[in-house]
Amino acid sequence: MKELLPLALVVLLVLSTAPLEDCLATRSVAVMPDLPLVRAEGTHFEFSNGTFVTFHGVDLSGLEDGSDNFTAADFQAMANWGFNAIRLPIAWSFLEPLPNKFNASYLAEIESVVETANSYGIYVLIDMHQWFWSPVFSPLAGSRTNGLPSWALNDTSPTYSAMDQDMAYFWSNGTVEAAFASAWGYLALHLAGFSGILGYDLFNEPTTPPGWSSATMYRRMARVYDLAIQSIRAAGARQLIFMETSNYDSGVNRKDWVEPYDPDHGLVLEVHDYSVDLAGTAFQAALLESRDWDVPLFVGEFGGSYSSAASAIPLFDSYGLSWTYWCYSWTGAGGPGNVNYADNPRVLMLGEPYARLSSAPVLSLTVKNETSGGWLEGVNVSFSLQAQQGWAEIFVPEELNRVSVPSIGHLLNVTTRNGSGSVFLKARPGISASYIPAGYVPPYFETYFEVVIMVLLAFFVAVLVGVLRYLKRDR
Repeated sequence: MKELLPLALVVLLVLSTAPLEDCLATRSVAVMPDLPLVRAEGTHFEFSNGTFVTFHGVDLSGLEDGSDNFTAADFQAMANWGFNAIRLPIAWSFLEPLPNKFNASYLAEIESVVETANSYGIYVLIDMHQWFWSPVFSPLAGSRTNGLPSWALNDTSPTYSAMDQDMAYFWSNGTVEAAFASAWGYLALHLAGFSGILGYDLFNEPTTPPGWSSATMYRRMARVYDLAIQSIRAAGARQLIFMETSNYDSGVNRKDWVEPYDPDHGLVLEVHDYSVDLAGTAFQAALLESRDWDVPLFVGEFGGSYSSAASAIPLFDSYGLSWTYWCYSWTGAGGPGNVNYADNPRVLMLGEPYARLSSAPVLSLTVKNETSGGWLEGVNVSFSLQAQQGWAEIFVPEELNRVSVPSIGHLLNVTTRNGSGSVFLKARPGISASYIPAGYVPPYFETYFEVVIMVLLAFFVAVLVGVLRYLKRDR
C-alpha cells in the first residue's frame, strides 16, 4: 500500500492542475512533421523512418537561470557547425515557483527555443537541471545556483548541512517526489506534440547524500524516475527518457545500478565526463551498463576546456556515441570552456566531420588530421557500420569544404545544405576521404622555400641558356 501512495499522489497532483489552464495562458503546440521522432533501437538512436542517427551538439545554458537571450543567429551557427541536437537545461524552481502554480511565460520560453531549434533541424533534449541543488544555496557557490523550488526543501538555510539534508529529503519524501513527477507530467503534456524533442533528462547530476550507500541511492533514484516516467507517459509523450548516473560514479559499483521501467522502452543512459582519465572506470562502467540494459549511452556533458574536449571527442567517436558539449553561452562567459557563435577555434574542434545519418548503426568513427608545418592540410574520416553493406551521410564543416576522395567507388554523392558551404558526403563503409580547407594558404616557410627553389631554378635555366648561346656563337 505504501508503494502505491506516491503514484496516487502523482495522479492527484496532475489532475489538480487542470483548473489552472483557465487562468494561465498556454500556447498551442506546433508539430514539426519534417523531424521524425527519435527512438531507441538497442544501443543506438533511430528515426521512426528506420534511418539511424548520431547526435553532436551543445548544452544551451541560460534558461536554468531564467534568462533566454538566444536568437536565430545562434541556431543558424549551430546548424552550420553540423550540430543536430542541443541539451536545454531548465529549472523546476522557474517552472513551478509555487506548489501547483506553473509559470506559463517560462513554459512559453521553453517552447520558443524548441520551435526555433527545430526549424533549423536541431533536436532538443529537455534537462531538469540543478546546480548546488536550489537557488537558496547561491551564497555557497558565490554565484547564481538553480534547481529545486524552496517549497520542495526541508531546510532553506544557506548552509552545506542544510543542502545535504535537503538532498536526502528529496529522495525520501513521497509527497515531494510526487510533486516532481507531476511537474514532469505538466511539461510533457505541453511538449508532447513536438517530434523534434529528443527526450527528457529527468534529473541533472543526482548526488548521493552523505551517509547513503550507492545501492540505497540507485534504489531511490529508480523509484523517483519510475514516477516521473509514468507521469510523462500518462501525458501522451512518446519521446525518449534519459536517466543519468549518480555522482559521475566516482565510486563505481555497477551491481547497484537499477534500471527504471519505461512501458515505451525508450530509456537512454546518460553519463557526464569531465575526468582527466576519460577512458577510466566511470565511463567504461556506463558503457558496459548501457550494453547490459541494451539502451543507448549518451554523453550529456563533457569538456569544460578546449584540451579536455579535444581528447574526449575521439574517444566518444571510437564508440559511435552521441554527445552534447558543456556549454554554449550567448555571452561566451561563465567558464573557460564556454562557446558562442563567434568562438571559432573551439568550434573548429567541436564541428568535426562525423557520420550523422546511416543505414545501420555506426560502431566507430575515426577522424585524423593531416598537418604540415603545424598547418591543417586535410582530414581523413573512416567509419564502420554494424552491417557489412550500407551507407552513412558524413557532415563536413564549412572550413573543410573542398573535397577530394581517393576511394571514388565508396562515394555516393555530395550535397551542400543551409547555404553555408557545409558538405554532406553519402558514403559506403571503408571510405578514406580527404577534406581540404577551402581557403588554405601554405605556411610561410613552405611558401618561402618554394620561392627560393623557383628562383634557383630560374637562375639555373638562365645560366644554361647563356652557356648554350655562348657555345653557339663560337661556332
